[in-house]
Amino acid sequence: MTFKREETSCPAHQYSMDCIFTLVGFGPWNALCCSMSFLVEALFAVVAYGSAFMVPPHDFNCLVFDHANSLSSWTTEDNCFISFSNGSQTPCQKFLYNSTTYVNTVTMEFDLVCSRESFRYAFQLMITTGGLLGTASAGFMADRWGRQKTIWLCSLVAAVGTVLNVTIPVFWVVMLTRFLVGVFIPPLHMASFVLGIEACPLKQRTWFGTLTMTPFALMMSGIAGIAYHFRDWRYVELLGSWPLLFLIILASPLLLSESPRWLVSRGRIEEASRILTRAARINKTTGKLPNDLEKHLNLIYKTQLHESCESGSMREMLTSLVSSSVMRTITFSSMTLFLIHGSLCMSIPLRANFFGSEFLYVLLLGIIQLISYLMVGPIVNRFGRTSYIFVCMVATMSIQLTLTVLMVLNKAQGTYSVCLSAIAYGAAEGAYLANLVLSAELFPTSVRAQGMTLSYFSLGFGYILPSILDLVQPSTVPWMSLAIFSVFSAVGAITVYFVPDTNKQPLLQGVPKTLTTR
Repeated sequence: MTFKREETSCPAHQYSMDCIFTLVGFGPWNALCCSMSFLVEALFAVVAYGSAFMVPPHDFNCLVFDHANSLSSWTTEDNCFISFSNGSQTPCQKFLYNSTTYVNTVTMEFDLVCSRESFRYAFQLMITTGGLLGTASAGFMADRWGRQKTIWLCSLVAAVGTVLNVTIPVFWVVMLTRFLVGVFIPPLHMASFVLGIEACPLKQRTWFGTLTMTPFALMMSGIAGIAYHFRDWRYVELLGSWPLLFLIILASPLLLSESPRWLVSRGRIEEASRILTRAARINKTTGKLPNDLEKHLNLIYKTQLHESCESGSMREMLTSLVSSSVMRTITFSSMTLFLIHGSLCMSIPLRANFFGSEFLYVLLLGIIQLISYLMVGPIVNRFGRTSYIFVCMVATMSIQLTLTVLMVLNKAQGTYSVCLSAIAYGAAEGAYLANLVLSAELFPTSVRAQGMTLSYFSLGFGYILPSILDLVQPSTVPWMSLAIFSVFSAVGAITVYFVPDTNKQPLLQGVPKTLTTR
């Protein structure tokens, strides 16, 4: 599927939102809007992958006490049970953990071993399940409250949940607050990225989309460094959540403006005009805006209303996402790709404990990821989003299949396997970043929040799949999940073939314009 190219010139008699943002230019005002996404991506590193350092598996022994309550012996045959001379057994109640690598983890503090080992996987599942639930409301919040208010309120709630998580040493509280943080991360993630996309002029949009994930890559290495230095899960959680402090301050109504595109789509013309005028003043481009800016914004809004009824109920907006073959292709392909990206990008880091030193493994993943992100911008600008995603999916599939074969042959513990896994992760993350930009550009402004909500819902479900597979995967076939994710990569490569590219194309306001342009 190809595009019909739309002109982005700014005739004096008719302005588009892209034309107006081109006149406003890129400066400190846009940079503040974009910084929200950068901070959220930095936060997402500890949310997504911090569990590799907070609930790792441990070597342990069962402590056996005599009647004087002193240590009498170690079990050697089965560390989960105490065996008696008459052949009977009783579950072990006290454990001593190997503290060579970690001083304190959730596994050690709450004895998540033996019959409680499944709670280790549940620890990660709580935040990803909460995230899946949060995606259901992400679009509603961003569309009803606006981008700025959603970012600020979600940051406040996530900060409270994080503080409670590390200060109350009760297991059910830890799990509940982790779930709570997970619920509010998707609205925060989506609203911040959409705000950045909508605040960027056309020429800077691709660079924003491709650079927005670099803080995530840097923080992956940062989380490994924090965990290596402190060796305590509370420090990993608390220090890894530092972006929340800056989000609470910078996203406040006193500093951060609402998205003018969203305001126009809601008919709040005067407010949008005031914000654009302020943005031009901050960027020192005031003289470039037309004197009758509010008149042009009102014309854009009326044109949108005339073209469609998307400004109506939530049901009408959701229906418009599947009302035509073009919108169905955009919606379902985006959901499929996000599901695949979530599964691939979560499964590879969570295998950190399989490759020896999880610190070096996650550090390597962060470096590879950063290199991948820095490569995305120039490549997708020249060759397009869909071509890059296709190549990355094929590369990920090939490497995952190779690792599957190595695991079947019991030869997956070497340095070459670590390097292959890191390269696969770089390719998967590169494809995810390109698709993040692609999807945000494909959905028109009037239903972008709803379309991205469905995509993020699929992404959240993809994040859950690796943990579920870890729970059900038989120990005799440890390569099963790798084989499944290899198939996922192949499906992703096939799916992206049907997606229209958006390289150097303007953001569209309404569905009818999308039907004639896409």
